[in-house]
Amino acid sequence: MLIWGTANPEGCDGSTYNGLFLTERDIDEVVNSNSMQGLPLKVEHKGIAIGKVITAWKNQGKLDLLCEVDKNVMEGDIASRFVHGGITGDFSLGYSVEMAFSDGSYRPTRKLFKEVSLVRKGARDKCHIHAYTFPEEDNLKEKVRSALARHAPPSKAWAAFLGQRTPRG
Repeated sequence: MLIWGTANPEGCDGSTYNGLFLTERDIDEVVNSNSMQGLPLKVEHKGIAIGKVITAWKNQGKLDLLCEVDKNVMEGDIASRFVHGGITGDFSLGYSVEMAFSDGSYRPTRKLFKEVSLVRKGARDKCHIHAYTFPEEDNLKEKVRSALARHAPPSKAWAAFLGQRTPRG
């Protein structure tokens, strides 16, 4: 199963925001470094990995992801049915924040991503699953491909999924 959704809403304005949520710059760094690729996908931040993040991109200021669920493991098969049945409809980022003490206060210096989870209700607004594939409904795969082709930048991961060649190779 492939799942496309938003994992973080628009980033906070980094020039005025000094907190634990992702800033616009954090989202840009994640996308440009491709650091989300390969992160484990879990359910409610618990248990074993049920899949992985394929790629991440910035979509109208938000952090969007394409994830793959491994239905060959029991937990992955169950999770895919949770998504299909609408039980888990949101994404949630699992990350820690490094802090440094400077000028009399603590400031976040770096966010370290640990995993992404499928959750019933995300802690952040607008972090929903937008589309997914499900073997029993092959027509959804084309809907996902079409939506992704419109919203995602070209990359090798996308080329493989969309069955296309990228401008870079």
